[in-house]
Amino acid sequence: MMKVGVTDYGTIGSAPQTGERPAPIVFLHAFPVDGRMWDQAAHALLETGGNRPELAGTRVFAFNTPGTPSVSIPPASECGPIAEDGTYPQAITLLAKAFVAQLHQLGFDRAIWVGLSMGGYEALAIELAEPEAVEAMALCDSVAHADDAQHRAGRMEMARRARGDEGSDAVMKFARPQPGDSAYKKSAAFIDMMTRWIHDQSGAGLYWREQMAGGRPDLSGALDSLNKRATPFLVVSGQRDPSAGPRVMLPLSQRVHGSTFVEIPDAGHFSAVEKPGLFAMVIAQFASDVARGAARTHGKGTKASR
Repeated sequence: MMKVGVTDYGTIGSAPQTGERPAPIVFLHAFPVDGRMWDQAAHALLETGGNRPELAGTRVFAFNTPGTPSVSIPPASECGPIAEDGTYPQAITLLAKAFVAQLHQLGFDRAIWVGLSMGGYEALAIELAEPEAVEAMALCDSVAHADDAQHRAGRMEMARRARGDEGSDAVMKFARPQPGDSAYKKSAAFIDMMTRWIHDQSGAGLYWREQMAGGRPDLSGALDSLNKRATPFLVVSGQRDPSAGPRVMLPLSQRVHGSTFVEIPDAGHFSAVEKPGLFAMVIAQFASDVARGAARTHGKGTKASR
């Protein structure tokens, strides 16, 4: 089975002395970085969650996908069949099962899964492959549909460049701001941080992650599963996200009855990195609602406060 990296951020508040442990919050990271992208948001969650008694004892983890630093690339025999374009159509399902197996090794049956971009694909794949392991889900700056032929070809071309002479420089566009980006994404602090993170990635690791993501099937059935099971569902979208902005993500929220949609102002595709404190407040509120079993209004849209 595929290897998964784990970052343990600790426990919100004090662990309960008796009773069942609450489901942990597990963060799944974006491409082309690793679990470090959650550091600021996770620490902010521990702080803000400490003021919520209903979250006491909640563990907070980040899982690292194969191909990230210190997490080995799985052999082809563990990735399923390979398509003509080099992608793995079944790898995301196999990875979802590996995530759940890792959760079980940590001593938990279910989790609140929080996935951003590629991590969102993985969270949806968990719902399809192992729904009993999903206590709740937050889909952030992500989509449910598969890549079309053009996007898949572009993804794999970039992956081949990363595996070749360019290495991680092939994906450095993720650290370069665009005119419509957030103020923070245009800052030297963000550019320097993302550049460091990307330079830490290996070309081979980037290539495998694109093989996995590019080959993924349409994951929209996960939304139907969440809806049928009445699973708490949060959709978070950066206001300035060019690929998974509010226009794209609000309809995903509307497919799941009782879901919540939150728009993060002046944030782009990496909303958790660009606005970690605000993002943490949104996740803390969602986790509190899950803990309380609160009902949410279908399709209700909100904008997080600055």
